[in-house]
Amino acid sequence: MAELLHNILHENIIIDDFGNISQNMRLIKLDKYFYNGIDDFPENLLYLNLNYLYNDTINKFPQYLLYLKLSNRFDKKIENFPKYLLYLTLGIDFNEEVKEFPKYLLILELSSRFNRELKKFPRYLLYLGLGYGYNKMLKKCPLSLKISCRRHHTDLIPEYIKNIEISNPK
Repeated sequence: MAELLHNILHENIIIDDFGNISQNMRLIKLDKYFYNGIDDFPENLLYLNLNYLYNDTINKFPQYLLYLKLSNRFDKKIENFPKYLLYLTLGIDFNEEVKEFPKYLLILELSSRFNRELKKFPRYLLYLGLGYGYNKMLKKCPLSLKISCRRHHTDLIPEYIKNIEISNPK
């Protein structure tokens, strides 16, 4: 699995015209200025990076998608995340309520503007990155969770969480 993720992350395929995509494509990184709606993603897609301006509703993700990075402008409700998603980054503007994150999610990076209560954590979550604007108490976190945050977040983290990385603003 680690080798697969390494290979996916180091490819550099950028899509600027969604009309010419093969249904066998496994990696999509949208062009910086791509903002058109996408009705159908390839079923075999493993990696999806919605770059910068994309802010259209996504009704269905590929079933086996492992990596999802939402664009900076994306702020639409997502009803059903892919079941096997391992890595999720919410873009800067995302502040929609998420009823349930994928069960097998390992890494979750919240957006700068995300400020909704996290009611239920995925069982296997290993890493949580808090966005700058987050100000809700964290409850029922997995014991093994590593949290990356700013100094002003430390009062929101339960005392039993010992793996905390505090970053300074650049």
